[in-house]
Amino acid sequence: MKVISTLILTLALFLNEKVATEQITAVFDGTSDGVYYFTAEDMTSYGFDEMEEDVATKFNLDDEQYVGETFEISFRIELRTDADEMEYEAFIITALDLVD
Repeated sequence: MKVISTLILTLALFLNEKVATEQITAVFDGTSDGVYYFTAEDMTSYGFDEMEEDVATKFNLDDEQYVGETFEISFRIELRTDADEMEYEAFIITALDLVD
């Protein structure tokens, strides 16, 4: 019985940690206070808190040369807790490709 409980707990933890990746096409609007802002084709605004390291080395979005450019963006959303124990969603860019 203990083995079954352990297996169920392990499976539940694995499924809980699995994070879906979403994709959008959006225009880069610029950065402010370390947040990367984009506007999607449907006029939805996105603010990305982080970029994975390999993406950041490919595109330096702190450089204004990319403002107004269209990108294909893959991202994930992580639920985090701040210093005041408040939960929030962090948007993280996992892949970025410039649209020709």
